[in-house]
Amino acid sequence: MRIEQVPMSELRAAANAVFDATERRGVSEIAVDGALYHVIDSEAAFDLVTPPALMVGDTLDDLDDLRRDLGLDFDDQDRADVVWHTLDHLIGLLTQVSAELKGRRFGVGGGG
Repeated sequence: MRIEQVPMSELRAAANAVFDATERRGVSEIAVDGALYHVIDSEAAFDLVTPPALMVGDTLDDLDDLRRDLGLDFDDQDRADVVWHTLDHLIGLLTQVSAELKGRRFGVGGGG
């Protein structure tokens, strides 16, 4: 099994490059309207033995939680859940951006 250490700075640079390219394509914002989408728990995503439970995400919930979490102290050891919780909601909004770039409107179409 191949294992590589990937610095967070590399992921940050990749995210910035993708956001810059998205804005160059004329997408400078997204309309968050509470679209529902499929999601699986991030831990379950890596268990290839047990099928994951399919859950429903909500983009407005993602936005509200993301904004609330960004006001919290990410270094508070008593709130270890804040970072992964924020990432889970950020992923929901990034999924919407990806779907919009693919030209799909929510509830229509499918597949990748």
